[in-house]
Amino acid sequence: MTLLKIQIDDADVRAVINAYGNQLGDIDYLRFIDDCKVLKYVINEPYTGAKSTYVEKWVDFTGSSAIEILMRKIRDGVKRNRIRIGEFFQDHDPLRKGVIDATKFRTTLYAQKLQLTTEEYQLLEDYFRDVTLPTNIRYFDFNEMIEVIFTQKDLEKDPLKTL
Repeated sequence: MTLLKIQIDDADVRAVINAYGNQLGDIDYLRFIDDCKVLKYVINEPYTGAKSTYVEKWVDFTGSSAIEILMRKIRDGVKRNRIRIGEFFQDHDPLRKGVIDATKFRTTLYAQKLQLTTEEYQLLEDYFRDVTLPTNIRYFDFNEMIEVIFTQKDLEKDPLKTL
């Protein structure tokens, strides 16, 4: 239940055990899932590694609505895949001004296989939009927020600083 982000407290757990438990304390989870109508049994594709799984029936495709949650999601993907995303942005910014076109911003993120929804891309673009030229995105500021997962800036100026 926790993996699916379904909130359940101790009283609810006891109620589930009373309704679906047996003498050994095991829960008949298949009957529980069928009665809940919240999860759907899915046969996974062969490349996922798992043969089957349960997913939520009502999946929210709008993505993250808060920029902090979205940035954490992107940081997790960057860390997991070990991507230095700033280098890919610099390919589109030969003068190193720190801004690129919004379509190049999306294309670069999409090429790194970060699973973002259209709404999440829009949220990123709105948050990092350049005020002088609204068609540009401040990728340097975006990259600064992402790169904190690898190290802190200016460590050479303070060698005794601990991470």
